[in-house]
Amino acid sequence: MKGAFLLFVLYVLLVSQAICQNISMDSCFLKGKQAFEKGNFEKAIVAFNASLKINPKSEEVLFFRAKANKEAGNTFYAILDCDTLISLYPEDFRAFLLRGDLKSVMGFNEEAITDYTRAIEIDNTSYTAYFNRAVLYNIQHKNFEALDDINKCIEIAPGQEAFYFAGFLQFKLGYDAEAVQMFSKAIKKAPENTAKYYIARAEAYTRMGQYTDAIKDLDKVLKKDPRNAQAFFKRAQAFRYSQNYSKALSDLNTAISIDKTDIAFFESRAKIFKLLGNKILLMSDLKHIVGMEPGNLNGLYNLGVLYQEMNKWIEADSMFSAYLSLNPGNYKVFVARAEVKIKEAAFEKAVLDLDTAIELNPSNGKFFYLRARCYKELKNIQAACEDLTTSYSLGYTKSADLKLQICTQ
Repeated sequence: MKGAFLLFVLYVLLVSQAICQNISMDSCFLKGKQAFEKGNFEKAIVAFNASLKINPKSEEVLFFRAKANKEAGNTFYAILDCDTLISLYPEDFRAFLLRGDLKSVMGFNEEAITDYTRAIEIDNTSYTAYFNRAVLYNIQHKNFEALDDINKCIEIAPGQEAFYFAGFLQFKLGYDAEAVQMFSKAIKKAPENTAKYYIARAEAYTRMGQYTDAIKDLDKVLKKDPRNAQAFFKRAQAFRYSQNYSKALSDLNTAISIDKTDIAFFESRAKIFKLLGNKILLMSDLKHIVGMEPGNLNGLYNLGVLYQEMNKWIEADSMFSAYLSLNPGNYKVFVARAEVKIKEAAFEKAVLDLDTAIELNPSNGKFFYLRARCYKELKNIQAACEDLTTSYSLGYTKSADLKLQICTQ
């Protein structure tokens, strides 16, 4: 591998000499730019190398070689070129901007943000620097900082993507009316390419309870693209929240027929089957969800609850146990499994689950009451009475009757 790399370096040096032998630096640079524009990045790098042999400190040549290295996938060399540029020309904002892009691709987001910030300090009219920094702030869940940057983008160049991004951030922050305004501006800017903007605005309308407006937006999307699974899915949500379950189911069935890989479609349909009390179809969808994604916690829990409602204790126990193997910090699931154990008369195991639930949440009187019931069956009356006293003190009044039955003064 090392030998091959050395051969490549030797090849580049020899070709550099051949390409630009006895001609000026500007001619080499021009050849490099022409190759770059045609997408021949390796040839461009060769020409830029030859140009830099004549003048190693050329700002433009270094910048273009950095760009060519980036496009050729030579990220390390592109960063080195940016480092050289910045050391020679510390006010060249393009070098900070490009290095920020490279660091971002590599996942070094903090370093990228530092470079974008420096680029903005040098040129506070750089739309790209503000936009790219906003993207990284969004990844870091720094929504207010991201929104500040996108608002600057809108001041500099009020385009459709900036309006859309601003709406997206407003929606994340819960400012639905403001999000609608931004999405509307994006739609106005791009009347021919607005599907994602209409879908986003519809989602904001749905959360505001303006279901008719949401459905109108999604109707427009589906009129132009009747195979848009996301539009059917979002319209189904608007129908569901407006309690038009038949239309919601119809849209979800269509979305699933278009795209059977999106688990959210099945999860949404399962919620409707649950609302309608259709346990057979609910069971089918929940099994499908867990089959698609065995670690889906909501699927495992809801399937466990359904089995519990159907008095299928072994299956319920299995689902709750699978859940807890993935997330042992949810006290509600320990209680659910304990209730199954009680039904199975496995009182000692139920106590263990309730011990954990109480450790995780010691302020729920029901948990002490359930444990008291187990202690009663295990003939540990003293422990049962202690738990019943605690349960009642925590406001769980149902414990009073059992205490009267088994506890003496």
